[in-house]
Amino acid sequence: MTRLLTAAKNEPSVKSVVFTSSAWAAWTPDPDKKAVLHEWSYNEDAVNIMQNNKSGESLGLLPYMAFKAILEQRIWDWVRTEKPSYTFNTILPETVFGATLSPEDQGIQSTCGMVKWLRDGVNLGFIASVPAQRFVDTQDLGLLYLAALTTPGVNGERLFAFGDKFNFAKVGQILQDLEPEKKVSVVKDDRWDQTEVPNHRAESLVRALNGRGWATLEDSIADCLSSIKKLEK
Repeated sequence: MTRLLTAAKNEPSVKSVVFTSSAWAAWTPDPDKKAVLHEWSYNEDAVNIMQNNKSGESLGLLPYMAFKAILEQRIWDWVRTEKPSYTFNTILPETVFGATLSPEDQGIQSTCGMVKWLRDGVNLGFIASVPAQRFVDTQDLGLLYLAALTTPGVNGERLFAFGDKFNFAKVGQILQDLEPEKKVSVVKDDRWDQTEVPNHRAESLVRALNGRGWATLEDSIADCLSSIKKLEK
């Protein structure tokens, strides 16, 4: 990654760079714990667990979380040392729901695909294992990238793309309300995330472009369902 940043540094036409990090680079979702995240919080718990995992046992998504945390820290170290002329920011997307740009060509991928799984009644064990956390709408996330790349004065920031809270019990309820004629599988875990997150700066940038800030969970799931129906047609 630093080679790419160096190449950009050596190209005068490059004015702005944004790196996609991850919400999990900052913390591990756990609805049973209260936590406070700050702009420069990193998932040290995941890093420590991986560094002390001498047995080689499988630890699920913890290796990914630790990797994203370490990678982002090293990138920021490079930026502070090299001081490139371009503006540089990182975006930490949370679970992404909402409209798919072209479902006919892309399908319904990634975390939007989990909404389709729930509607179709498949992979329910995996869905039930996803802890309550935050989400970001696809269109809001796109606007945040645009803002980070083009808004004067946005430089040297970690932008937390954490919108409203969600759990899959609520997602299932929304789907059922949208399609009362269809039987949607029930997810019983109705806990909610208790984490305080530094997402106000990111939301203010999104609001400057769309006039409303973060999308509601209801609107985002409705857009996701519209994309699913486009794919089915």
